[in-house]
Amino acid sequence: MREKKIIFLTAFLHSGLDWVHSLLDSHPQLLITPALSFYRCWTRFDFNEIEKGQKIYNKFYEYISENIGPNSKNEQKKFLHTQEEQNDFFLKLSDLLKDNLIARKEAFLFIHESYIYAKKIDQSHIKAIIAHEHLPIYKKFYKKDFPKSSLILVLRDPRAALAGIWYRRDKLFGHLPDYTFNMTIDCWFYAVNIIKDKFYKNGKNLFILKNEDLHNNLENEMLKLSDWLKIDFNDCLLHESFPSGKTVFVDSAYLLDDKPNDQNLLNQKVPNDYFKIENVTARWRKTLSNKQIIMIEGIFSICFTRFGYKKIFNDNLYNKILSFIFFFIPQTKLLNYWIENYPNVDAFNRIYKRLYLNDKIFLAKIWVFLPNFVKFLSLLFYSVFLRVKIFFNSKENIPSYDKIKKNLKEES
Repeated sequence: MREKKIIFLTAFLHSGLDWVHSLLDSHPQLLITPALSFYRCWTRFDFNEIEKGQKIYNKFYEYISENIGPNSKNEQKKFLHTQEEQNDFFLKLSDLLKDNLIARKEAFLFIHESYIYAKKIDQSHIKAIIAHEHLPIYKKFYKKDFPKSSLILVLRDPRAALAGIWYRRDKLFGHLPDYTFNMTIDCWFYAVNIIKDKFYKNGKNLFILKNEDLHNNLENEMLKLSDWLKIDFNDCLLHESFPSGKTVFVDSAYLLDDKPNDQNLLNQKVPNDYFKIENVTARWRKTLSNKQIIMIEGIFSICFTRFGYKKIFNDNLYNKILSFIFFFIPQTKLLNYWIENYPNVDAFNRIYKRLYLNDKIFLAKIWVFLPNFVKFLSLLFYSVFLRVKIFFNSKENIPSYDKIKKNLKEES
């Protein structure tokens, strides 16, 4: 298996990554596990580059068996489908890890070898391993662990992509939480950093799939991808599938009022022209404010110029300056929410809990006794500071929100 080509699959957040995964899923010349996101797991487990085999085994056993094992109700994420598969997977993984010191790269390969063993896959026909990584923030790991690897990057009109995520969170909270805004924008900056990285050459070790092109002519795009992957074109690339064989549902923030997905009902509610560019555009135009559109078109200008997306607002210096102002200051609905609820701003209490849970007890005690107007000003300052930090971050390091070990509910 070690001679197989390693190809990472990631995306400009909310761009159709899971859909592309489901198209590649059943190709006989590709090994692609359900979306484990190995490097995200490694980061969240707080592992070093080299770890004890038993520690690696324990963490992956806990995560897989409790979240994506046979009892998981999420068909898309289900890693193993029967108890026998799970037993075989961990039997093999235990044998490979033993009690040795294991490098991150080796652990990656051992996970895939164990998956092959559990699924009884004939690897003689496999030409490449496709590794799904949900967030586009682990570039430095790919380059270090597998310098000869390649990358598939799924792209979408940034206005459509961000509007979908923000619509869902706004509907849940009544405003767009700062955490969601910061995380989504940061992930897009990380993805932009990939296309700017001289390590990656588009058409060579990088293949960019545009969501809109896939919807416009799926067969043509899959033919191009097959040629780049050096695999035979197969009609299975034109049909979504889960490893279980169950139908893939259309995941859109605008469907079913964001209620739990009923497969049959969901498919009934998807019109044939749902993903036509004019309908997609109409949805994000209705969702985003003019300020948000100006901001997105300004800070992600490279996506528009390089990939042919047309801007609504003039590409002049004035709008460029406005785009950064709208990026750095808190979003209008969130700011109004804070003002309307002052002095009982729920974020005050969350800041206290975050300080306390992260063992900053002294700062937590000081926070309690601060006057409310000082807390409010601190909240505004911190909101702006985080986006300044996001903008000037080199994008070579893993962002702190993906390392948090003590989780709180999403912040406003």
